[in-house]
Amino acid sequence: MASRLRPRWLTNFAMRIFQALAADPLWSLGGSWAQRRLRRQRCWDLRVAPFRVEVQHAGPADGKVIRPSMFCDLTAVAREFDEWPEITWSVPAKKRRGLRQMTIVFEGIVEGHRTRLCLLAEPLKGPPGLLFDLETRTFRLAPVPRVDPEQRHGK
Repeated sequence: MASRLRPRWLTNFAMRIFQALAADPLWSLGGSWAQRRLRRQRCWDLRVAPFRVEVQHAGPADGKVIRPSMFCDLTAVAREFDEWPEITWSVPAKKRRGLRQMTIVFEGIVEGHRTRLCLLAEPLKGPPGLLFDLETRTFRLAPVPRVDPEQRHGK
């Protein structure tokens, strides 16, 4: 049963987007995403971002968190919509909520739902999601930090 906050169709769509982006090694292990329902526009807003990357075995730079660059096959992403979506490139003129970055925006219909997909050029806030081993030149998923249930609910 799908969560009321995250419908199954939206989760499936996000997973298909990560698969479409998998040609880039940074996207091949996934990324982070957030969604919200925009009631006024009557659409779903899905924001997808690459993971933050922590460098390991890098001498003085060991443990440094970097912002990866990325590339995107626009056609592969657009094919995940029911019909060809409107595609725009956005660079905010002002900082909004501390976020100023290039974004590729796809707007269209996904499984009958109006959807806006924002591919963010930079990672969302939070701990690194990928570890890059400089010695072996390989990526791996970072361990998920444990969250104390008392802290999660603000107690």
